[in-house]
Amino acid sequence: MKSEEISQYGKIWKFINQLIEQITDGQQVETNKIELKRQWYDFGAKSQRKLAESEFAKDIAAIANTVGLTGYLIIGIDEEKRTLYDSPFTNCGLSDISDIRHLIVKTVDKPIDFDFIEVTVEDEQVKKIISVFEIPPSLDKPHVIKSFKPNEKAEINNYIPVRKGTSINPANRSDIELMYYDRKNIEPEYALEMECPGRKFSFSSGNDYLSLQIPLCFTNFGRKPMAIVSVKLLFSNIVCQSHKNQFEMDLERFSYSGNREEIIITPIIIPSNMVLAVNAWFKAHYIIGLLSELRDYLNKQANSYRMQLEAVDIHEKKYAKILK
Repeated sequence: MKSEEISQYGKIWKFINQLIEQITDGQQVETNKIELKRQWYDFGAKSQRKLAESEFAKDIAAIANTVGLTGYLIIGIDEEKRTLYDSPFTNCGLSDISDIRHLIVKTVDKPIDFDFIEVTVEDEQVKKIISVFEIPPSLDKPHVIKSFKPNEKAEINNYIPVRKGTSINPANRSDIELMYYDRKNIEPEYALEMECPGRKFSFSSGNDYLSLQIPLCFTNFGRKPMAIVSVKLLFSNIVCQSHKNQFEMDLERFSYSGNREEIIITPIIIPSNMVLAVNAWFKAHYIIGLLSELRDYLNKQANSYRMQLEAVDIHEKKYAKILK
């Protein structure tokens, strides 16, 4: 596992063991953001597949719809009997966690973000696996189940579940209003996404510089306008005799898409919840020798070098995106 995966596993392992200790002491741990299941939903049985999909969609959507911080759907713990059950993912009848993501896309109107981790715990000196869905606060709520089957005979269209204490109920008008209010509370002040549409770019060179023209899109997902004061392109994994493994280029000027007027780099202002498309020119002055070979190499997009875009805002916060 990567270091960040080990850290995440350790955090969830500690959290699950704390819940187990609380249950052992007779405490109630299920809340409006924690759902405990004794065993996996049976996605493998064709006769019960639709019911299992509906129940899972209801449980995970209810947590995502409920106001509050991160929520958890935990499989392998029976709170009432204070018992643990070995519950690896393989018990559900699906081949891969991607099948779960596909199930959500098929069943719920908007995707639900989650992390899935299997945690190994000790139960009377026997190792058991607890399956954990960690569901962060959702900016897309309310999540609507397109066609919900509570039982074999009934079907409900456009069902919006929400947790109230330890039970799940259809959302009423005040619940939905609260969801929209909560979205404002969890929306970050500043959040930037960067992209290179179509990966179309071209290099040129002079006696002592290399220049790059590239289209860029900046998307501000935050509540407040952003001011970007500098942008760099970093290249690495270069296999070219004319230069070392990596180098960087600075944004020199840009123009707004559809506007020929070029602007020497000043703060790039991106309004809240807006997409800004620009044509950008980057330049590196310190490259010496055989520039044409390096230029030709970089122009061949089939090569395996990596491009990373880095931006810094007026508060000196950095944002990064790998483009290639």
